[in-house]
Parts: sequence; structure tokens; C-alpha cells
Amino acid sequence: LREITGPVIFISNHQGFADHPSILLSLPSRFRHTTATATWEEFFFEETSNVIKKIWKRFTYEYAIVFLNLFPFPQQKGFRAALRYMGRLVDHGTSILFFPEGRHSRDGAIQSFEQGLGIIVKELRVPVVPIRIVGSNKVLAPGHAIPHRGEVQVIFGKPLIFKQESPREIVQKSRQAIIDLAS
Repeated sequence: LREITGPVIFISNHQGFADHPSILLSLPSRFRHTTATATWEEFFFEETSNVIKKIWKRFTYEYAIVFLNLFPFPQQKGFRAALRYMGRLVDHGTSILFFPEGRHSRDGAIQSFEQGLGIIVKELRVPVVPIRIVGSNKVLAPGHAIPHRGEVQVIFGKPLIFKQESPREIVQKSRQAIIDLAS
């Protein structure tokens, strides 16, 4: 990461709720404080009749925005507005952390990537830094509220620079770069 001077898109596999803080703590300080993380908007704003769940999600959303620098990223609708927002972030020197699987992996295997990653990378024209996270699903797994002791490993790959690739090629090469980090 030393050779990078401007903002980047960090992409990572997604194992559990400890992924985001583990990655941020592993980043060099010049990125740690200037990285915003895309989070699944519908998770926080899903319709529910459970008032306690609604209040809890709203509280965690507000907390996450302030202390973890998250921003909502829709999976159902509103992609263009989110893309414009990410463009403004990059224009102001902010890097983006993105989990292109779009959901946690239940078994630790890397899932397919959402195709929106290719469009984002093509439009923003910044380097992509692949990250492989291992062990966070044992620390704070999806569906669990209480963390367990364990070790989380964060592995950074070399920056990828895309020029003429199609969005589909960007997605394929980005996913493969994260898979290759296990070798």
C-alpha cells in the first residue's frame, strides 16, 4: 500500500460482523481514518413490526455511521445515487471498503461477487486492493450477538489497476485476486 497515493477501493470477502473493524484496524493510519465502508442499506431499514428490533437497528446504524464511517449501499434500488455518492467520496480523497459478496459467507468459502462491483470500479477509476479475511466467522459469526475469542487474519494483496476491462472481467479478476491470497 506504500506505493498508493490516492484513494482506493478495498474489496474483501465477508465472513462475519468482525470483518469491518478487523480490516480498519489492519490498515495503515493514512487509510484507516479516510476510508468509508459500504453497508447493506436494506439490513438497517427493512420493514418490521418488531419495534425493539427497529429501534435497535436504528441505534446501531447511527452508531456505525459516526464511529465506523459506514454509508448505506442499496442492493434493491438506488444504485445510481450510491454510485454518485461514492464518486464524491473518492473526489475528496476518501477510500471505500466494499464487500462484493453482498452477504456473509456461512461456511467461510468465497461466494460469487455482485456485478455492481465492476460498474463501480469502471466508473470511479481508482486502484482496487484485494483483502482476504480469515477467522472472523469464528469471532462474531452471522446470527450471533456475542463475540468469541479468536484470531482474525487480514491479508492484503497488490493493488489491481483496471483500464479497458469490462465490468464482468473486473468482477472475475477481483474475485480471483482474493481467492489467490489464500495460497
